Amino acid sequence: MGKLSFYIILLLSFINSLTFVYGLSYNVEWEQNCTIISGSAGPFEEVGIVISKPTKRYYIDIITADANGYYEFVMMLSPEELFDAALSVGDEVIEFIIFTPEIDIETDEDNNTNNNSNSNSSSSSNNSIRVSVSIDMLTINKGFVVPKTYYEVNSGATVWEVTQYILDDYNIDYNINFSGQYGSVYVESIDGIGEFDYGVGSGWLYSVNESFPDYGSSLYSLKSGDNIAWRYSTNFGEDLGEIIDDETVEDLLEDTNSVESLTTEEILAQLLETDLTFEEILDQLTEEQLLEIAKELLQNAFIDYDDISEWALIDIMRAYELGIIGGYADGTLLPRKAVTRAEFLSILTRALYGNDIEETKVQVVFSDVQETNWFYNVVNFAYEKGLAVGYGEEFRPNNLITRQEMAVMLKRALNLDTKTPEILPEDIKDIATWAVEDVLTTYAHGLIVGIEDNFEPHTITDRQVATIVALRAYDYLANQNME
Repeated sequence: MGKLSFYIILLLSFINSLTFVYGLSYNVEWEQNCTIISGSAGPFEEVGIVISKPTKRYYIDIITADANGYYEFVMMLSPEELFDAALSVGDEVIEFIIFTPEIDIETDEDNNTNNNSNSNSSSSSNNSIRVSVSIDMLTINKGFVVPKTYYEVNSGATVWEVTQYILDDYNIDYNINFSGQYGSVYVESIDGIGEFDYGVGSGWLYSVNESFPDYGSSLYSLKSGDNIAWRYSTNFGEDLGEIIDDETVEDLLEDTNSVESLTTEEILAQLLETDLTFEEILDQLTEEQLLEIAKELLQNAFIDYDDISEWALIDIMRAYELGIIGGYADGTLLPRKAVTRAEFLSILTRALYGNDIEETKVQVVFSDVQETNWFYNVVNFAYEKGLAVGYGEEFRPNNLITRQEMAVMLKRALNLDTKTPEILPEDIKDIATWAVEDVLTTYAHGLIVGIEDNFEPHTITDRQVATIVALRAYDYLANQNME
């Protein structure tokens, strides 16, 4: 870059530094090896800053101005380079350009030369500290990204400031984000290797003097003699010898399970290759994304996945993952197959009590339920729990179940208080007298919804509808347990 261009950019930076927009002003200056951006905002306002280039963010932070509105950001940026900067307070944003001057961060080789000069050594000791930095991927057999190297840096520099300078100095690609939870820069990837690439517990951790701090790298201020090591872990640091308490693991899992910034393909990979579950991503994605992912996962599970109605895809995927419904030995799901009373009872029991049906001491009370029947244990267990309702001495297990019969089992299973919907179904007169109260109660709770303005009490239920009803019972019970 020519001298004329250099001075023009400096002049633009100076003019920009005097800018005052909607109560937000800023000034840029340099001290030692640091870029300092300071200015005025409203008292106690949150001021955000992003320093970037077209393909990378170099610095992200949010701080609170003091009682007088003063704020100050201090960072290390590569020398003699142009950066785009953006300051923000609420909806107000100031964008400007920074051109960093030449600075002197000495490597170990430079330091050895300078040690021959008393004057240089004296100056260095007063204003700088000596630290070492290394970056490795030894846990995945990829060696060192940066071998252990010594640097002279400004006193008070943070781990991230030094790390960022070195990455830029070595021209190593990296991606970062700002974690509002921890108030610090979060390193997503270095040299093309990022979090999740080697499992749900994989990512970058840093240590100082072989100890892993429990706060972000942009909050850790260094002292002379500190040894920084960035290391890639595949299991939350266990392969690095770090002992993480349960609460920290929960926090890490919460962060790890956040998929809002991932592509559909990346989320699918996580669901297929890690412990991430479909249930954990429900609140993070749009319905369109969930539909696409559910379709892909069900395609891998059942050969007749095309027979599942689109409106049922998400719920069927949830139920399949939760073990509420499974497929047949030939790889089919048969979502449109009519369901018998015994089959629905089996699906509902799994939704409410899991797959392990406890042995019961209840005598069989139904003449058409024998020990040789596949549903023998299910019916006995359900009867003891109050779910199984028969016709006198018969359960009629192989009869196809109607919507009103489902309602009766459902109300008993959840012990629902009687409730009347605000708008009655238009075909209420078609509901059997013995089922009216149960139908209206489950209808009012939204557990069995109507078909247009009718309930259609005598309509036979297929497997996908029976599964969704059982899933609603599962959700209802889960919500009750939380209250």
